[in-house]
Amino acid sequence: MSVRELLEVCASECLKAYSRVRVEGVRVWRSEEWLPGSSSDIDVYVKSVRNPSFDEVPIITSIIDVLEGFKARIYEYEPVSEPVSPGRDRARGLAGMVERSLDQGRGVIVVVPSLLPVSLVSTLRPEVIDAMESSLALEVEVRYENLLYLPEEGRGPITIVAKENSESSYERVEWLKKQAESLKVGVEGVVLKPDNSSIYEYVLQLGPRGIYKRVPVNKMALYIVSLARCYNLEGIIEVNRKERSRHYIYAINVPESIIAGVEDALETRWASTRIPIPNERLFNYIMEGCNSVMLDVIRRMGLE
Repeated sequence: MSVRELLEVCASECLKAYSRVRVEGVRVWRSEEWLPGSSSDIDVYVKSVRNPSFDEVPIITSIIDVLEGFKARIYEYEPVSEPVSPGRDRARGLAGMVERSLDQGRGVIVVVPSLLPVSLVSTLRPEVIDAMESSLALEVEVRYENLLYLPEEGRGPITIVAKENSESSYERVEWLKKQAESLKVGVEGVVLKPDNSSIYEYVLQLGPRGIYKRVPVNKMALYIVSLARCYNLEGIIEVNRKERSRHYIYAINVPESIIAGVEDALETRWASTRIPIPNERLFNYIMEGCNSVMLDVIRRMGLE
């Protein structure tokens, strides 16, 4: 099979993963302190639009649907496989992008998986800090299935790789340790990395054996499972974990109709169990992400 043919099959498996898990429900809370704005030019900042986690799909899909007809641009502040520039962290990069949008007079929507982190606030100009601190519009809870994996017995011991300062990562680590024990897979330790791209680099550093020795609990697991399926790799056991995540949507100079529309879309379309298949625009973004990441993984694994 040529690299092109292999990539086509692997990217397809990556996309199929979004139809093999479920979003079991979404709850939304509106902040009473949020104040609407009036800009029709909106910049949206999400961790990744090309490589979203399963629980991010309802939120990004709802935002994209509601912004139809607005002059909207979508940016990523934590792509999976793109390394951070030396000496520059995600918070500083996001802060710079938000400030640039506001300087241009555009409305800003920022989706983060935790309350506005101190690391972000500390890098902003004072007037932008004031705007951000009063801009929490929606709090979203997503109940969903997450896709993880473990190597088969006899391929350990493993190191579990997680993101630091992430409550959900720590919970997954403890859960995966128990799953490993039941499968008689030894765990020799846990390594914490600052972001998704650092985890990506660390896991693939060892080449083909890395995915069996360094087991990630972030979205990197999706790409390894997809590779195992498309290349018929042996020794990879898929495991599903029911999870509950929190996301916070901040909005500055954004019309009430947009936030009300996002709230309504989340509460009506995603209130009960659904497969997280995105709308057409997000589907195209994810297709681009699957192609890009899977090609890189294939090359680093020496499968060309």
